[in-house]
Amino acid sequence: MGDRSRKTITTIDAIGDDLFRNILNRLPAVHFASAACVSRSWHRVCDSILSTPKLASALSLNPSIQDAVEEVCSKVFAEPIRPHFAIVAIGQSFEMHVALRLITKKLGSGIPIICTAAFGLMGRDVATNSFKEIPQWGEEEEDDFFNNGYMYDPSVYADPEFWDRPKTPSNPAVLLTVGFLPGMKVAAVTMSQSKKDVPCVDEFVTNIRECSAIASGVTSPIAIMLFVGLGTYMDPVLEKLDCAMSPETAIVGDGSSVFLCGGNCVQQNSKYSVAGVGLLFMRDRDKPHGIGNIQFHVALSTGMSPIGPMYKAVSVREIRDKGTTWLTARREGSIDKLDGQSILHQIYDEMPGRIKYPSLCLGVLKRRKCFLGSSEMKWITSQVFHEVHGGDEAHLFVEGRGIKSGDPFRVFQSDSHKALSSLEKVCDKFRSLKQHSSSAVGSSSCLTPTLGNNDIIFGGIIFACIGRDDRFFNKYDVDSTPFVENFPGVPLAGLYCGNFELCRGDSSSYDQESGSYLSFAHSYSSVYFVMSYTPSGSGI
Repeated sequence: MGDRSRKTITTIDAIGDDLFRNILNRLPAVHFASAACVSRSWHRVCDSILSTPKLASALSLNPSIQDAVEEVCSKVFAEPIRPHFAIVAIGQSFEMHVALRLITKKLGSGIPIICTAAFGLMGRDVATNSFKEIPQWGEEEEDDFFNNGYMYDPSVYADPEFWDRPKTPSNPAVLLTVGFLPGMKVAAVTMSQSKKDVPCVDEFVTNIRECSAIASGVTSPIAIMLFVGLGTYMDPVLEKLDCAMSPETAIVGDGSSVFLCGGNCVQQNSKYSVAGVGLLFMRDRDKPHGIGNIQFHVALSTGMSPIGPMYKAVSVREIRDKGTTWLTARREGSIDKLDGQSILHQIYDEMPGRIKYPSLCLGVLKRRKCFLGSSEMKWITSQVFHEVHGGDEAHLFVEGRGIKSGDPFRVFQSDSHKALSSLEKVCDKFRSLKQHSSSAVGSSSCLTPTLGNNDIIFGGIIFACIGRDDRFFNKYDVDSTPFVENFPGVPLAGLYCGNFELCRGDSSSYDQESGSYLSFAHSYSSVYFVMSYTPSGSGI
C-alpha cells in the first residue's frame, strides 16, 4: 500500500511541448479546433502549429454529391487548418445550391465560400491520390464540336442554334479548396448587375477599396480573384479595376463563370442580381508579431497566335439581347470594305498548314476613357478578345460587345504549338522560382515578386480554357505539368473556364509588332496563381 500511495499521477501537460505539439499536429482539423479550446497552454501550442499558411485541396469523382462532399471534406480536414476562404467547384451534372448548402454546413458561415459550376476540374483524386485534369464535355458534345470541322463552313457556325444547343456534361465531380493565410485578411465582395444587364462597376470598385482600406490601411488588395458571370459585359469592369488598383495588385480569375456566393460575403445591392464576385487577399494591418509574409505570383501561358495583318472596324452593330456584335472591316492598306465571308476567306488563306479545327478570335485594340471618381480621368489602351462565331455576305459575327467603328484589330487562331512553347516558358519560371526557395510544401506574364532562400511554396490555383484539353494538345494532363513537376506534393487546384481566363498583364506574349497593351481577358490560355511564404525575419 505504501508503494502505491507514493505514485504520482502524470498529466498530458507533463510530456513536454515538443511531443505534445507532435500529437496535436496529427489531429484532424475538427479535433484540432476542439483541442485549442481546452486551455490557454493548449491554445498557445495550436497557434504555434498554425503559424504558417496552408492550402488544402481534394477532388472526388463520386457520382453522389453528398458522398463526394463528404470525401473532399474528410481529405481537406484530415490535418489541422483554420479556413479563411473556400472555393468549391463542381461538375455541371451537380446542382450548385446543393453543393453550397452541404459545404456551408461543414465549414459554417464565418468565411467567404464561392461555389462554381466549372467546365472542368483539376485536382488530386481522393481515391487514387493522383493528380487529374478532367474536362466536362460529354461524348456527344465532343463529336459535334470537334469532328464537324465547323470552322471551315461559315454556314454551320453562323447558325445561332449551333451555339445555343444544350450541353451534355459528364464526369460528376467536386473539388474543394480551402486556404489558411495567417497575416492576411480574406473577404468576398459581390458585384451587382442592373435590370438592363449593366454591371454596377463604380459601386463594386468602391466596396473593394473600402474593404481593403479597413483590413490593411491601403485601398488596393495584394491580390483579387474574380469570378465574373457568364455573359456579363466585362470591359468596363476590367478597365475600372485596372485604373483603381495598384499596379502591384495581382488580378486573376474566371471571366465566364456560373457561381453562387455563400458564407461571409459583402453584398453590394440586394435589389439586383449578382454578376460577379471578387475574392480579396489583403495584408492584415494588425498582423501578429512573428508571422511572416505571403506573396502571390502570376504566370500566363497563351494559346493563340496572330494571323495576317491588322484590320479596322468600319460599321459595327451590337445585338444586345444576344451579347454579340456584327461588323465589317477594312484590311490594313486597303480602302475596300470587307464582309464576314471575305474576312474569313482571307484568314484561311493566311493559315500556315491549316491547324486542325482552329478557333478564331479578334484581338481588338480599344482606347477608352476611364473615370476615377467625379473628376479623375485616364486613357487606357487594351487588347480585348472576341470569339468569332462566323460570317456571311454582310457581316462578321463575334462574341461580346464594346467594339467601336475605327477600332483596329488582328485575327488570332488557337494554336497548340504556341501553347506548348508558352508552357515551356512558364516551366522555366517555376524552375527558377523553385531554385530560389528553400522548400515547397504540400509560385503579369512573369513571376513578379522576388523570392529569398528561406521562402516556401505552399499552393497554387490554375484557371485554364476548356479548349486546352487532351484533344488540343494530343496528350493528357498538360497544363498542370509546369507546377506539378517543379513543386511535387504541393496542393494544386484548377478550373476550366468557358470563354475567358482573367490575368492582368500586357499583350507582349502574343507576338504583336504594333506594341504592348493591357491584356486582361484571355482566350485559350492558362493562368497560374502561385502562393509563397517568407518566414518572419527573413525579409522579402
